[in-house]
Amino acid sequence: MRGLEIGADDYLTKPFSLSVLKARIETILRRSVSEAAEGGLRCGPLRLDKESKMAFIEEKPLELSAREYELLDLFVENQGLTLPRDRILDRLWGWEGDDVFDNTLSVTVKRLREKIAPYQGFIRTIRGIGYRMTEGEE
Repeated sequence: MRGLEIGADDYLTKPFSLSVLKARIETILRRSVSEAAEGGLRCGPLRLDKESKMAFIEEKPLELSAREYELLDLFVENQGLTLPRDRILDRLWGWEGDDVFDNTLSVTVKRLREKIAPYQGFIRTIRGIGYRMTEGEE
């Protein structure tokens, strides 16, 4: 009961079968997908509509390039987590990443911050590692 009270979605007692575990995981995943589809991904006043690939700030559409949208999507999906620069480069530029200059990511983050002003403080630079997005400034 304590686990559920502090935020757990579900629990299993030992011993359990793998089919029960799989069914419970699928239920939680279904619920999270439907919740995301209803309102999109959110971080404070920022909202992403994954179907239309549009971003909104305080319900006003943002004019983002495809790369800026992908970066914002990555940040919002991983709120509170520090994303290393190489992981971001790999995710956004993939196999092209070898030809991308190190400064390219910094410039893309800078442009994204300008476009989400006055909430640019949501994207924090973690010196020597990468970036982290949080709801509100740290």
